[in-house]
Amino acid sequence: APMAVIELVEPMAEAVVTEATSATKRAARDAEAAAAAPSVEEQVEAASEAAVEEVEAAAETPEAKAEAAEQIEAAQEQAREDAVEGLKETADEESKDA
Repeated sequence: APMAVIELVEPMAEAVVTEATSATKRAARDAEAAAAAPSVEEQVEAASEAAVEEVEAAAETPEAKAEAAEQIEAAQEQAREDAVEGLKETADEESKDA
């Protein structure tokens, strides 16, 4: 009778060991794959940072253009003032000479 029980239990025990071994290997593969791939959180964070950088760059461009335009306008105004001042000085000198 004990031999009959062993013959019945042995194939079931082997099946359990085989399944446990396979499950362990699957779990190890899944863990390696998860460790190798960037997490969703990391991907979202990277995409968010890239989007923020693009928005900041786009925002800087018009600001930089506006600032440059203001500087150009100020330089032109200064040049006009200098030219007018130069003309006045020239006119004053000519009137003194006359």
